[in-house]
Amino acid sequence: MVKIFSSSTVTHFFGLGQWNEFFYLVNSFYYLATLVNDEELGSNFLSYVRVNDEKEIVSIRIANLNSRPLIKQASNYFESVIYFSATLSPKEYYLDLLGGNLKEDNHLFLPSPFPYENRRVYVDYRLSLRYKDRDQTLYQVFSLCRSAIETKKGNYFIFCPSFEYLERMASFFEQEPLENSLLILQHRRMKEEQREDFLAQFQSDNDKTVIGLLVLGGVFSEGIDLLGDRLIGAMIISVGIPQITFERNHLKNYYDSEDDTEHKGFAYAYSYPGINRVLQAGGRVIRSEEDKGFILYIDSRFHSSLYQKIFAELYPDIKRVISTSQVRTQLKLFWKETK
Repeated sequence: MVKIFSSSTVTHFFGLGQWNEFFYLVNSFYYLATLVNDEELGSNFLSYVRVNDEKEIVSIRIANLNSRPLIKQASNYFESVIYFSATLSPKEYYLDLLGGNLKEDNHLFLPSPFPYENRRVYVDYRLSLRYKDRDQTLYQVFSLCRSAIETKKGNYFIFCPSFEYLERMASFFEQEPLENSLLILQHRRMKEEQREDFLAQFQSDNDKTVIGLLVLGGVFSEGIDLLGDRLIGAMIISVGIPQITFERNHLKNYYDSEDDTEHKGFAYAYSYPGINRVLQAGGRVIRSEEDKGFILYIDSRFHSSLYQKIFAELYPDIKRVISTSQVRTQLKLFWKETK
């Protein structure tokens, strides 16, 4: 049964502002539904419903698996198009998603305007952060992060692969605390006010070293601007691969079916979205031309050709580290040079 409500009835229940929001939401969903039924574009969408234990439908979702035709359709109206994003690396991946072709010479990628001498980027390939190995390497990861933080009083982010990992990392910091430091943790389902209070503790004039433990890909991984000395270092633990889901597996199968020889489905559904999380988290450190700080990536998988290529493209100055003592020595030298 379909129930039809008049605008006056809906306004009575929702209020005018909520009614406008409801109208645009329904209108957007209707437009998506017309695209799903389009003969040419329909195959680029995945439509499915979620049901509860009683087999009742609780939500309807339309997922776009391939936005290239729609973007190209819009881009064709213009002589040139500029795409802005905090992360457009790797180039081949994003250019493909935007409907472009790397073999053509009609695109321009601009480098970062921030001076390399104001930052240090390190990667440690020694430690496996695969789920099955995390128990064995957790203390080594903790020691590595602790050594990096000890080199200078300041504010730091440590991005963990999950809340479970975050809590276990916190237990080590509580057992072996840094002198004159404050440890604060991201919690599940933090409200806006709680997020603001969390970030407010990262001030440039803090008397103590402030260590924030956060979840990679969470609310603090992007869109956060802590300028100057409000954040001077970030440690990113793991390659950030998303959990396996029904929708991501369909995305994987979709891109695998485009070309069986490339096998790019897993990369498009899992590896590249994980890379986006990793690079977004690292991007919290340098937010202006005057900012100074370091980024430390930790995971043996960063040694694979996929990540090596991306790091070489984005961080031509990246350095490999092989011990906690080397990290400590490198960072002490960096802070001395940037005084």
